[in-house]
Amino acid sequence: MKQRETTQKKTRIPTLLLCAACLLTLLTACGGKDDARSTGDGKSSGATVSTSGTKTPTSVKAPDYYDSTDGSAEFTKELLDCDVSAADESGQCGANLNWYWFKEKKLLVIRGSGDMYDYTDEHDTNPAPWVGLKTGDHTNAVKYCVVESGVTSLGDYAFDGQAQYARGIRLPNTLKRIGESCFDHLRNIKIFTIPASVTELGVRMFFDAGVTSVVFADGCAVEAIPELCFAGCGDLTDLTLPDTVKALGADCFSRTKSLKSFHLPPLVTTIPSGAFNSAGVEVLDLTGITTIEKEAFIYVQSREVRIPGTVKTIAEGAFLACPNLEKVVLGEGVETIERNAFYKCEILVLPELPSSICTIGENAFYDCYGRFEVFTVPEGVVSIGENAFYRTGMVEAVLPDSLESIPDSALDHCPKLEKVTLSAHTWILDEKGSEIEKFSYVKETVRR
Repeated sequence: MKQRETTQKKTRIPTLLLCAACLLTLLTACGGKDDARSTGDGKSSGATVSTSGTKTPTSVKAPDYYDSTDGSAEFTKELLDCDVSAADESGQCGANLNWYWFKEKKLLVIRGSGDMYDYTDEHDTNPAPWVGLKTGDHTNAVKYCVVESGVTSLGDYAFDGQAQYARGIRLPNTLKRIGESCFDHLRNIKIFTIPASVTELGVRMFFDAGVTSVVFADGCAVEAIPELCFAGCGDLTDLTLPDTVKALGADCFSRTKSLKSFHLPPLVTTIPSGAFNSAGVEVLDLTGITTIEKEAFIYVQSREVRIPGTVKTIAEGAFLACPNLEKVVLGEGVETIERNAFYKCEILVLPELPSSICTIGENAFYDCYGRFEVFTVPEGVVSIGENAFYRTGMVEAVLPDSLESIPDSALDHCPKLEKVTLSAHTWILDEKGSEIEKFSYVKETVRR
């Protein structure tokens, strides 16, 4: 009897161990599946995990659709459950695309495959066919728009006139292109998501829109932000561009007065004309930039700007009339400051000039009142234009031996300027180009 009990115990122990091992394996497998599936927000999405600040794609499948709403609109099953044969109006909007209008739901559905036709402004000769759905009191205006999977482009001006009334827009992850002025004057939608599949954005895409945040879905490989793309988005506070962006268009962020913080993608090397005209960005770090075009930052609200030595020329009017600009840091390598570059930046303290500077254009620092005790123009500067330092806040100026001549007007009407030291061989020229002995508006001109 005791022998049988011992035998049973010996048999039972390995069996229990085997069961425990199987259970552990099963639990581990289930846990692994849950981890792979979870995105942290309860939705299946193209999620990424962050490693040292870099986004690394996981194997999680991107969603089929991306919803942008006013915060209250929902794409419910009841809303989406509609028979196209019962649509109030319909028509063709692409070689293989059709549109359907459900008046009671105020729902516009785009269905089919391929590209949408391009249209013109709602007041022009070829507006989108659904523009006519809007009545004087807006009772028929589109509230919801669903672009179904299979659609690869939204045409130029596709939602011009209608977009401003939309409260919910659903876009598919098959979309490659969003056309010119597609969502300009968008009023109600605040957070807009651009699908991961999109590679091309149109000119004026969000012109004067009321969005507060534009999100590029993980994996979005847009390479260019076109001209006027976000111009006039005065409520925009949150915008992070994909690292794939290489080029910016003229005036692309002009008048984005609420956009206080912004980081340029690493592949962008040129800031085009008007790109940040009247933008609200408080600190501009232009590391990696090689070209700043004419009036690129005109009226920008920045307090501080850092310009690296990779920028050889600060173009005409680049930072003209920036009302809050107090500090500019110029990297070694900057060679030319063109006319009006910092014109009427009224609280700007004159920056320390790097030894690489050769030319300072006319009106370059006109009306920069910020106090600067001793302003030294480095050796190597060969040209200073008329009114270059007109009415600036310097107390004393030291000019280089490399300067052959300087206009009298370069240091005109500097209210605090008491003394200028310059070479005995540097000519001071009056407005007629004739040589004069000393500066007209300086207490003391010292020759060395």
